[in-house]
Amino acid sequence: MCDKPRRDRKGDVWPFLPIHLFTMLCVAARLYSKSWVIRRFGSDDWVITITYILYIGWFATGHHMFQKAFGTDIWWADADTLTWALKIFYIDAPVYLLLLGLTKISILCFYLRLFPYERFCRLCYAMLAIVITSTTLWVILAIVQCRPISYNWEGWKGEFKEPVKCLNLNILSWTTSAVSIALDTTILIMPMPLVVKVKSTLRRKIAIISMFSLGVIIVIASCLRLRFNILYGDSVNITWDYVDLMIWTGVEVATSITVTSLPSIRLMMHRLFPGLFGRIFAFGGHVEHDREHYLEIKSSHSRDVEHIGAKGIMRRLRRTHANSERPPTTGGGPPKDRRASKAQRDSDRLAKPMPSEASRVLASIMGSLSGSSNRPSISISESSTESITVTTEITITSEDKQCHYTTPAVWESDSRSKASDGS
Repeated sequence: MCDKPRRDRKGDVWPFLPIHLFTMLCVAARLYSKSWVIRRFGSDDWVITITYILYIGWFATGHHMFQKAFGTDIWWADADTLTWALKIFYIDAPVYLLLLGLTKISILCFYLRLFPYERFCRLCYAMLAIVITSTTLWVILAIVQCRPISYNWEGWKGEFKEPVKCLNLNILSWTTSAVSIALDTTILIMPMPLVVKVKSTLRRKIAIISMFSLGVIIVIASCLRLRFNILYGDSVNITWDYVDLMIWTGVEVATSITVTSLPSIRLMMHRLFPGLFGRIFAFGGHVEHDREHYLEIKSSHSRDVEHIGAKGIMRRLRRTHANSERPPTTGGGPPKDRRASKAQRDSDRLAKPMPSEASRVLASIMGSLSGSSNRPSISISESSTESITVTTEITITSEDKQCHYTTPAVWESDSRSKASDGS
């Protein structure tokens, strides 16, 4: 041993340090964008926030451990320092698997927020179940890889007296890497059929596909790390043989976190510099119109149907039709008195046709009936000539759901007011 040169690779990690700094800046920009620019914090943002906190601790301890004990041959390492470093290495291993799982969960939550299609959402939920199950399994196996657990940082001395049972770490590493790459590839191609069908110009479609193809970088980083798995679990000089594995493990995690944050950064740039980035990234701000926004609009349309009733729909449609048949005006006439009373303004507003609200009601009905051959059933009952009690029952049946609305409304013959209680 005295004749062997003292090798040192501690400096090999420094060229990769900018990758980690760029990752931290990207996530910080994403969180700032969602909190202060876009002002909408989704489930994917909460997941990436947890990932960010874990990543900072994981990177800091891993880098300190590397500088203290790794990058040189094991026989040159201080015994106490090496034991401490291997204990940190044991803790960082399951955290690494957890970070990869959280980035996948964040991307799937982003898909759920972006695409409101029911079949695609079911696929996302199925993938979420697979990712959560596999990540939990790998983390547990990484924790109990050797029993007793203290063997993971004390066993290198060769003086462990208790009976030891260990998993095949090399097979475990190859299996987790293969499953991770398979899941990344599946998540990458999931939205492609929807993106290809987008009706837009070729330039915008290419821009959208490019944004969703960023996941290729994650797959490439994971594949580059694979070649360093050969010695994992089968080396006696771990402080030297694990150098490349540790470096590319950090690159893989940093790349995964960075890619998940780039779409949000693009949207922030589009908001802050619309003149510049609006032309470069001209495929729209579709990320803003997410699944929650779609469901909110759909719920609003349903409430319109419930509270307006059939009588209100027909009356507003008649007003719209009558307004469309009026000849165009040529302007002129006395100017309106801006100091008109509130009652007069309300009366004028009620007398005007309301095509937008009627259009929303019809859009709600047609949207609920899409893919169904059934028609809504509407029944109206009248109790007297002075007061008409209208009970509107709308039953909408589609392939997978049935919506039923009952709206009693009292219409006074000598007034424009209405008392309504929708259920």
